Amino acid sequence: MELNYLRDVAHQGLQAAQQGVHMGDNADKRRSDVAWTTDTRTLQIATSLMYEANRNAGWRFDINYPEQAQLTHYGVDGEYDWHKDGNQDHHAARQYVNEALNPMPLNKTQALELVGQVRKLSLSINLSEEDSYEGGALELQIDEATHIITGPAGSATVFPSWTSHRITPIIEGSRQSLVLWMNGPPLR
Repeated sequence: MELNYLRDVAHQGLQAAQQGVHMGDNADKRRSDVAWTTDTRTLQIATSLMYEANRNAGWRFDINYPEQAQLTHYGVDGEYDWHKDGNQDHHAARQYVNEALNPMPLNKTQALELVGQVRKLSLSINLSEEDSYEGGALELQIDEATHIITGPAGSATVFPSWTSHRITPIIEGSRQSLVLWMNGPPLR
């Protein structure tokens, strides 16, 4: 039931999708379309998964504020090369800005609840059936090992936001996902 709901939200949101932007030196790292949602039920579903993972993994991070959920579509040749979603130290803490910047740097915000916060946990929910695309695996680099994450529609992966990761190129078909970040105070 939740999967169908999230797919409906993604379908509606991605009708107004824009090209995804990488916040770094190499803009070619990312080839995808994205849209954003603050749909209450979507955020409740996603944040409950993140709180559960935070507890079950033993991380016990001080997390408190989700961002908008990102709806992502990867078509043929779509990918997002190796990157991190954020850093956890005080240098990464968000500062308030009066005017929207395009794109908005990760250490800036117009959301008062995110001032002083950093991304601590990242969530990726696969919304596509596994047999509807080839490629498009989520890969996480942890220590010296690369972990390849694939799974059926509805599968969710939560990881610390400073973990290097990528979406491998789509060879055939298309893949949709929902991504969310949970924030909290910088680690000390």
